[in-house]
Amino acid sequence: MIIKNNNLLFRPLEEKDLSYMVKWRNDPIINKFTASFKPITLDEEINWFKNMQNNPSAEIYLGYDTSKDKPIGYANLKKIDNKKNELEVGCYICEHEYLNKGVSFIVAASFLDYLFFKRNFNRAYMYIHEKHEIGIRAGVFMGAVFEGYLDKSIFRDAKTVIYSFYKDNYIKRKEDFINNPNFYNKLYRSLTYIEQ
Repeated sequence: MIIKNNNLLFRPLEEKDLSYMVKWRNDPIINKFTASFKPITLDEEINWFKNMQNNPSAEIYLGYDTSKDKPIGYANLKKIDNKKNELEVGCYICEHEYLNKGVSFIVAASFLDYLFFKRNFNRAYMYIHEKHEIGIRAGVFMGAVFEGYLDKSIFRDAKTVIYSFYKDNYIKRKEDFINNPNFYNKLYRSLTYIEQ
């Protein structure tokens, strides 16, 4: 599946993309709030990618700015549980010029719509560093609900926090956006899905 919204496009990650992943996952600005913060080699990334390919409960997407033909980040869908209709989600904007520009809201809207309306999940949850204020604010703005702390988990120098998006809450939040047409259009107007 390809997810396209405005100039952003997310497609399944391919082995040829892994050099970008190595660059991003070794970037101290990007990995400050991620679980992988030790230096990663390309060989290690290739092994990780092959393991993910063989994992039926995981999907990885590469994000592109189509106006510049430039990779900008990635998204993880993990622990996909079709019986419970839930999964773990993580979206990462990794190119510095796209940070703090509102891109994360477009990405979140794109994936939440895809997960709730195309895939029919009822819950998407994320584990996040408790000091990652921008990530938490963005999640809450899009309708995420605080679930608590992950027991006995220390995320570097802080605890791991669990936030969940629920389909019913997200639908209500999306309806709120309709009252702000400019913002709604920015998030959803160009949202399309392309079957591969």
